[in-house]
Formats: sequence, C-alpha cells, structure tokens
Amino acid sequence: EMPGLGLARLCSARRSCSLLLKLSPAQFVTSAVRPLHLKRTAESFRQKMVSPATVVSISQESPAVKRLVLRPSLSDFVFRPGQWVDVFIPGIDVVGGFSLCSSPKQLSSTGTFELAIKASPHPPAKWVSEECKTGDVIEVRVGGDFFFPPAATHGE
Repeated sequence: EMPGLGLARLCSARRSCSLLLKLSPAQFVTSAVRPLHLKRTAESFRQKMVSPATVVSISQESPAVKRLVLRPSLSDFVFRPGQWVDVFIPGIDVVGGFSLCSSPKQLSSTGTFELAIKASPHPPAKWVSEECKTGDVIEVRVGGDFFFPPAATHGE
C-alpha cells in the first residue's frame, strides 16, 4: 500500500500537472455537495501511469446512465475488479472518479474497458452526459485499495 498522496505527489504521478496546478484550493478540496474525488481518495493507492483512452462507443443504459467503452493507448494499462479510475477530461478543471464496470478479462481480450456514468451536475459526469462523443480522448489512471484479489492458481 502506498501512503497518502498530496497535491505534489498527485502532480508528479501525472505526465503533466498543468490541470492540477490550475485547480484552486476550493476546487481541490470541496464541492457544494461533498469533497471532490481527489480529496476523498487522497489516501488511496493510485498507479503512477496515466493513459490516454479513446471513447470507442457510448450507449444509453437508462434515462440517467451512459456506458462508455474506452480503449487505453498504453498496453500496460491494467486494473483489478473493484478499482476505479481518475478521469481527466480536456477543458474540465475537476477530476472525475468512476468505478470500472467491466472485467480485467474484457480488457485483455478486447483491449477495452467500460464505465457507467450517471448524469449529474458534477462537471465530469455532466460532460459525459452532454458532450462526450465517440473518438474523444480522455486520460485515465487506476486507483483504489479495495479490490477482488486474483484467484490463486492451482497448486499455490
């Protein structure tokens, strides 16, 4: 497990910290409803790698939920069941945090993973519900300490 990540460490974990440097302390710490994703998960594990990911398809799962199928650009992008992704959207100053709703097996077999995102006024979710389109490129980083461990192989 990694110790908590402060702003400087979050910044160093990204290839470019321009987005994080643009955030005011108020944007980093709180929103009108609850602390923002980066603050709520500041003590959680995060991979150092940030991968560009292309929106391959979008489907309307319910009146309020869209499913995004994303293809990460980096071949070493991996996750475990139960983890989430930080989502960095160009032009949006707030970092989103969304649970993965596909399996690591799908990633290894198709090269894609999925997010189901409920519409809300939260800027990243609002972007998904109102502006996101096939072909858009965002950046993602896997995080989370609570995950399903891989099954032991026979004989271990």
